[in-house]
Amino acid sequence: MVTPMVMYSKLPFLRRPHVLSTPGELMPTQGCGHPQPMRHRRKALALLLWLVCWSSLAGAGGGPGAHLEAELSWTMVQAETAWHQGEPQIAESHYRTALQQAWTLRANLEVAEQRLPQAVEALHLATAAASDNRHARLALSRLGLHLAESPEALDEPLNELRLLIQQKPGDVAARQYLIEGLLRAGKLGQARGQLQDLTPHDAELAASLEARLEAWAQQPQAPQALAFALSPLDDLAILPSAANEQRKILRRRTDATLGRIYRNLAALHRQAERPERAEAYDALAAPFNGATTAEPLGSLDIVAQQGPVVRPPQLDPVSLFETLPESLRPVLRLIDRGDLEAAERLLRQGLETQDDPQQRALLAAVLSDQGRHDDAEKEVRSVLEMAPKMLSARQLSVRLFYLQGEPEKGARELQHAAELGPLERDLAFHLADLEIDAQRIAAANHQLRSLSRRFQSARASVLLSRNAQHLGNRKGAVDASRRALELAPDSEEVLVLHTRNALTAKLADDAAKAVEPLARMHPEVADYQFLLGSVWQALGNPREAAEAYLRAVQLEPGHQPTLLPLGLALNHESRFAEAKPFLDQALAQAPSDSDILAALAEAEERLGQTSSAEARARQALSSDPNNATAHLVLGLIDMAQGRFEAARQTLEKAVASDPQLTKAHYQLSLACARLGDGVAAKHHLEIYRQAQEGPEGSHLLLTPSTPNKAPASDDGKTTALERQRQGS
Repeated sequence: MVTPMVMYSKLPFLRRPHVLSTPGELMPTQGCGHPQPMRHRRKALALLLWLVCWSSLAGAGGGPGAHLEAELSWTMVQAETAWHQGEPQIAESHYRTALQQAWTLRANLEVAEQRLPQAVEALHLATAAASDNRHARLALSRLGLHLAESPEALDEPLNELRLLIQQKPGDVAARQYLIEGLLRAGKLGQARGQLQDLTPHDAELAASLEARLEAWAQQPQAPQALAFALSPLDDLAILPSAANEQRKILRRRTDATLGRIYRNLAALHRQAERPERAEAYDALAAPFNGATTAEPLGSLDIVAQQGPVVRPPQLDPVSLFETLPESLRPVLRLIDRGDLEAAERLLRQGLETQDDPQQRALLAAVLSDQGRHDDAEKEVRSVLEMAPKMLSARQLSVRLFYLQGEPEKGARELQHAAELGPLERDLAFHLADLEIDAQRIAAANHQLRSLSRRFQSARASVLLSRNAQHLGNRKGAVDASRRALELAPDSEEVLVLHTRNALTAKLADDAAKAVEPLARMHPEVADYQFLLGSVWQALGNPREAAEAYLRAVQLEPGHQPTLLPLGLALNHESRFAEAKPFLDQALAQAPSDSDILAALAEAEERLGQTSSAEARARQALSSDPNNATAHLVLGLIDMAQGRFEAARQTLEKAVASDPQLTKAHYQLSLACARLGDGVAAKHHLEIYRQAQEGPEGSHLLLTPSTPNKAPASDDGKTTALERQRQGS
């Protein structure tokens, strides 16, 4: 059963149940994310070889379903590897990609069984799961074209396809579906324009579509909407119809995997001390828990495998092979086979003839791997007496202190090790944590920059960003969170961090790139709708800001950070009756806040509550004499009562306090006109008009939540500036 979830979707035409007469198929998901280096490369290579061979066999007999399952399996491996390496943000990002792949696989299974409503719901969940949702959106649009029962029902999938093409002009599939959809809608001119654009990308397909177009146009009944046959969906058949049992097995494994993904996401958020987000993921996992006995893909349940802060010593023959001399290769082969006792004997024999620090350090590691920590510590002490600057021995000493329950000694030894060279990953993170706790931020940043450079660590970038915030370094905070976003593009923590950093630094473009996937992936979180509204406000679109703020207070009534911005946005849109209740709530929580008093005064003045508005405006000015909105309200009251000279003086104070307050410029132009000062009136009116037009070159960074109903041009294209103006 598909879990219920509030979706942030722009394809409402797919929310209705439909019946498709012929079996259909969906687009496969995108690639499996951002690979990270594995600690145990031998295991990784073996697994990769298995996946390649298995995928080849599956491709011969299992079809695209097996390909999707192989992609999902590999993404689960990547997520688990990132978790083992202490990279929770990257692990979360891979799990979000796995979530998208699992729901896409589930949608394919539903289509193969002709369960279209369930397929649509699964695809909606795939669309919301990760930041790169292009394939799922394309599949939804394609289904929308097939399910449309009237020309009007084609509008929204066609608009979505136009947006996909604008984002990636070379997408041949999206342009093909758009052309076919335009022909179904009877828009021959627009279809021919799209054919011209398709030709440079795929001339053969363009010629085929043009032949179909001409043949259809010459039919006696043409043009007739919905008469044009769309290309069949059977080119993506997931499994043959005879393989019902195979589909059932794959469905059970997919459901079990979805449960594991949601549980692991919950565990990651719980470890990061975000219990509310963990509970949300637990709720999504609940329908899958115990629903199937099938074995899920992947091998890790984070809930049952809490990782230590400093991992115990682990012998890795592959990395040792690269660093130790050739004379120790026989020992490494024994270690690789797991015969640690034989390796110990061979090492001791060698030490009888020559006491070599490297050989003794390897012996200490072998003893530690056998759990003989006291014996290992003695060997390490001997090594450090002979070679006090041997970094590997010093780091092994650190681990042994922690294993023996002596963290203070371990911390001191760790400081000594850091002076010798770059530390191993988990030790470097542990030292950075110790430095942050001691408020030695510069020393912590030294370790974190090294980790970010050597291991491409999102966790290190997150900590660097937070340290920069602590120091008031806005640029440094944005740069570090931007780097973290490159490494973990679907991490909720990273998306929130970068959005807030960019807003603080007044970089609306940067904030927009992070906030839209955040609000779409987590539409149920009021804070993220608030952030979306804040970004819309920064982009100069108060209408969309108001809609996002309204969603925030619907999700969490009385959401304190949202109340004043919502009231201001509604006031800007002249929705004063809607604004007043929210401003009343805000004032109840902060009775002396001058900005709330001024915003409420503006709403009341426009609603005809003059005496209350004047009292609130004067109360706001008593605590903040430069409050521009309060001066505007008093100026409006003076204008309404014919006191034009007083109004002019008050409105001049408003524009002096806030030159961007365009409403004050407009009212000031009226006051100047009434007083016979045509030059001043024209000056302030021109300022108002320029603000209304907006700057040239504006571009659309976010998709408005309200669908664009304006008719497209004949070739189906609109400029970014036109869409921004339509959205504003």
